[in-house]
Amino acid sequence: MNTYTIQKSLSLHELISETLARLNDHYLLVFPEKTNADFVADCIEPYEDVVKNKLQFYGDKYVNLILKVPDLKEGVDIIPQLKPILASVAYCLDALNFWNQYSQSKCTNLKALELGWRNIAESRYWLALVIYNVSTKDIVDKTREEARKTAISKNAKKAAEEKGKKNQVFIDEAYRLVRERCPSDKWKNPSRARDGILQALEDFKKLHENNLDDNNFTDTVYKWLLRMPDIKEYVRKK
Repeated sequence: MNTYTIQKSLSLHELISETLARLNDHYLLVFPEKTNADFVADCIEPYEDVVKNKLQFYGDKYVNLILKVPDLKEGVDIIPQLKPILASVAYCLDALNFWNQYSQSKCTNLKALELGWRNIAESRYWLALVIYNVSTKDIVDKTREEARKTAISKNAKKAAEEKGKKNQVFIDEAYRLVRERCPSDKWKNPSRARDGILQALEDFKKLHENNLDDNNFTDTVYKWLLRMPDIKEYVRKK
């Protein structure tokens, strides 16, 4: 995410103020019975307490606590509609803390400025979810589903690679037998070549019976021979 493309006409401090104001407005829309004071009490003060107690900026982990990310053992019970607002506020206040660091350094602490922009970008992302009423459950569910699919894909790829390595010893033996047992007038076709080496390959397979699992070994051998790089040298031309 390019954190420097967000409303370049506004300074970081102006964008922080504008974001907090919009969060306050949407908080009141979601909870019409609440007030501005409730926004401060529900969304700002809890985060400030975390910062005070931990003596460090705590945006990412605080948001993780809000979302109850499985990797964390602890969690907090929060009304679902409030979660994206809290996440956005947390990153916004982080941005404000870094802005203050930058200002206090007389604008020389460029790292703090960079981190301020990073956090306001995160805050604006969550603000967009608030505006478009996207629930954090949808986000977490989607993230978990993507992680599950990625894990399945990686496992399938690993299994395929392992099977490929396991089969290679038999493929090499099949190619060796085709070359070694080739008649003087060559094999009539790959099918005949397969038939001519199949028993020897079956015997070879029995010696390695724990290393190959294929219920249709005959067809598999035929497919191997069709992919044999120099098979044309050992079969008659049509």
